[in-house]
Amino acid sequence: MLKFKTIIVILLSLWCLFNIYDIWTVGNNYELLVGFIFFLLPTIVVLLLLSFNLRKENHKLEKIIAMIGIIVGVLSIIMSLLTYGWNLIR
Repeated sequence: MLKFKTIIVILLSLWCLFNIYDIWTVGNNYELLVGFIFFLLPTIVVLLLLSFNLRKENHKLEKIIAMIGIIVGVLSIIMSLLTYGWNLIR
């Protein structure tokens, strides 16, 4: 049976993936910056902390889910920064 931390990591990973899709629809940098600081950044911090904590577990499935959470968190940060830079150039 999956632990509570594992379920939270799965839900936060899905949330971050959906936010990566929504980032490209933002029109100006102010909305992007506010959305990143107040909505996405706390989610990414919690996701990364839980994922690194979950990586120490013995079950293989939990380690895989933890690695997926770490990858999604890093991808979310990279995509947010790239989108902010793209909006500055545009």
